[in-house]
Amino acid sequence: MVRNCAALLSLCIFATCTSEKTVEIPAHLQGKQLKPSAFAAKYHEGILAVAAAVENPEEFFVEIEEVRGPVYVFHLWHQSAFLPQNRGLMGNPGGKCRDVRFDPATRKIVSILFWQ
Repeated sequence: MVRNCAALLSLCIFATCTSEKTVEIPAHLQGKQLKPSAFAAKYHEGILAVAAAVENPEEFFVEIEEVRGPVYVFHLWHQSAFLPQNRGLMGNPGGKCRDVRFDPATRKIVSILFWQ
């Protein structure tokens, strides 16, 4: 029984690792990982703050929007949103995508809102 459980666990781990390799990032997000070098200098401080506020920042891709205030909205796409089983689903199927609002005047994160 224990041997069967170990084999099943190994199979689950292999399936998880294998499925993560099939992630297809949309063209508009490619090269836009959550790292300062991917964006203009004015966003660097915000990107560093956002990266410090999320767990595993290397798993996120980002689109940046400037809104009135000025406030930068970092739309964070988690790689789990692009797994084959989540393709075509509405909302936040991986449960990790979110928007982070950063105020460059105060140099602070204003809010973090998970997508619905």
